[in-house]
Formats: sequence, C-alpha cells, structure tokens
Amino acid sequence: MKYKYLFLSFLLLIMIGSITAIAADDDYGSLGDYTFDLPDGYEIVNKTDNMLSMQQDTDHAIVMSLPDEIKEADEFKANLEKQGYEFGDEDSYKVGNFDINQYNYNYEQYQGFLYICDDGNDSPILITLVIPADEDAPDSQDNPVTTIINSLE
Repeated sequence: MKYKYLFLSFLLLIMIGSITAIAADDDYGSLGDYTFDLPDGYEIVNKTDNMLSMQQDTDHAIVMSLPDEIKEADEFKANLEKQGYEFGDEDSYKVGNFDINQYNYNYEQYQGFLYICDDGNDSPILITLVIPADEDAPDSQDNPVTTIINSLE
C-alpha cells in the first residue's frame, strides 16, 4: 500500500515546476550510501534521506528512492495497474554490480520508465523517468537514466 503513495508522490513531484534547485552547480548526486553522475540538463530539485528528484523542465523528471522494502515485481505492478498505470515492455539486464529490471508504463499524459536496480545489498534503488506521452522513448544512449545507472556506486 505504501507504494501507491510513493508513486502518487512521484507524480506530484513531477508536476511541481517551481521548486528552487538545490544542487545546480554539482555534477553528481547521492542517495543513501550511493553516488552517481547527474544527467546533462537535470538539476536536483528535492532531496530527503530516502528520495531524490531531478528535473530538466516541468515535463521531464527523474525520481530516485530507497524504499524500506520492495514487493515482488508482479505485486508491485498490480498495485500500480489498479491506480491506472498501463504497463508495456519489460526488460532485465545487468550493469556493473546491479541487476536491472525495467518496466515501461503510461499514466495519463505521461509515459514512464521504472528501473529497479538491485545490487543484493539492503533495499534496491528505484529510478523513474517521466516524459510526455507524445515524445519518442529515449534510446539507451540518449536516456538520462543510463548516465545514472552506469555511474551508480
């Protein structure tokens, strides 16, 4: 049930375009014990101990979180589908020490890409990229999340 609220908060953060940037001059970010490179054009707009959000503009956002626990992917997706998320393609791959499960979805006027990054330690990192539904999905080289995942330590 807390994932319902987690993703609703993600959407609200995405809609907020008037938050002052916290780390405009930094080219790296951190969340928990992890550090990563910030994608070009993105600035950190909100940060707590377990969540960080970045925006390029009001329609392009990335939210990262370290949930206390994560349910099985099928149960997690089922909860989101009940809220109106429509899932499409899925992919699984490995980058460095991380097993990545990627889920593409649509929600209202946005399309999203959810990445569950698990290095086998504690809780996985959730990364969500949200862009307008009428834009082409970014390929791997143009995807800002690729920058994060490739540099995640």
